[in-house]
This record gives sequence, C-alpha cells and structure tokens, in this order.
Amino acid sequence: MLKTIILAIFFILLVRYISRLFGPAGKKKNSNFRFFYQTFKNVRQQQKQQEQRQRQNPSKNGTVKKGNLDNIEEAEFEDVTEDDSDKK
Repeated sequence: MLKTIILAIFFILLVRYISRLFGPAGKKKNSNFRFFYQTFKNVRQQQKQQEQRQRQNPSKNGTVKKGNLDNIEEAEFEDVTEDDSDKK
C-alpha cells in the first residue's frame, strides 16, 4: 500500500513538472522576458539602420547646404502700421 502511494505521488509530480515545461504556465513566465528582449532588439536594429542611412546620405540629415541659401528670394515688406495723423 505504501508503494502505491509513493508511486502515485511520484506520478503526480512528474505530470506537474512536464506540464510546466510544455504548458501555457511555463510560457507565461518567459513571455515577459521574450517581449522585452524582442522590443530591445527591434529598437537597436532600427538605430543601426538609421545610422547607416545617415552615413550613406549625409546631405539628407536636415542641414541646409551653403549653396541653397543663394536660391532663396528676399521677401518684400509692406508697411501696414497705422499712423495717428492719417485718422485726424
């Protein structure tokens, strides 16, 4: 009778161990780690791609070239202030 109880307890523990390895409870524990690792990996990959794009196209990084300032036309201003002498 004692052998049967020990065998049943051993079988129950074995089933619980295997279910933790392959069941959803085992995956839940690692899902947070996997999520954060995957997020960090994606961010790092995007940073590397952005750095590579900036190295390949240095003129497209938002700075204005010196030659482009010559093409800008000067604005003409009109005086729109009102004089008190005109009203009287």
